[in-house]
Amino acid sequence: MPRGVAFRWWNPSSERGLRWHCTYTPGGFEHFFEDMLKRLAQFGGSVTPAAIASVAQSLWAEHGVETIERL
Repeated sequence: MPRGVAFRWWNPSSERGLRWHCTYTPGGFEHFFEDMLKRLAQFGGSVTPAAIASVAQSLWAEHGVETIERL
């Protein structure tokens, strides 16, 4: 999808897992995921949606991700 297009990572099924395959270009955004893993390591083995939410916004800002309000 082109730059500036809003999207959401979402799995509509609560019964089936989901795999996401996406290519980010130009390169560099992979560091977002590396940084996320580093920050989530502080939670040990119990990474919950709340734990992810607690570190996500600061990482989004650091990596230039803009969030919009849900309609």
